[in-house]
Amino acid sequence: MRVGEVSRYMFDPCYAFRENGYPPLVPPEAVVEYEIELLSFVNEMTDAEKLMDAKAKKECANGKFKAQEWAEARQGYKDALRVIGKRAWRTGKPELDEEQSALRVQLLNNVAAVYFQEGDMKLAAEHCSEALALDPKNARALLRRGRALVALNEFEAAQADLLPLLDADPDNPDVHRAVDLLQQSRTRHCEKEKQMWGKALAAM
Repeated sequence: MRVGEVSRYMFDPCYAFRENGYPPLVPPEAVVEYEIELLSFVNEMTDAEKLMDAKAKKECANGKFKAQEWAEARQGYKDALRVIGKRAWRTGKPELDEEQSALRVQLLNNVAAVYFQEGDMKLAAEHCSEALALDPKNARALLRRGRALVALNEFEAAQADLLPLLDADPDNPDVHRAVDLLQQSRTRHCEKEKQMWGKALAAM
């Protein structure tokens, strides 16, 4: 936009008045149209403002995720990541730097969760790995990457993620289910390979 230009924008409820609406003018969960005139430019957002903006985008994307609107959720999480950047902050304010790092891990985990739901296990595993590069012991990332690696038939790598989780939290039902799936999938894969080689040898 240029100074003096007028544009119209449609805003999703999570960026407008959400479930409360604005009685009597705006009903709950309403899409809102704004007419905006650019009067002047302002300076770039502060680091604290960037965090607030990224958190708002994450919250909206969470709503899309719960509604199983995968593409919108994924885009929302990626938009939030773009706000705070891919690199670690060095602002001189440790609390801001730590908050940015923790938020990046959450967002990468959430992007991975969307890809997992969409069945793209390769990208799910890659985003978990990005999260683990920042937080090597993050249980959510380890569990989801382990499950994705099982789906990709990368059983040794999946085991390296899942068994330490089981040792650390032996009562966690999600980890137990993932380990059981690993064992079952590896057994089925081995049986299929035996059958394939058996047929190949018989045909020789």
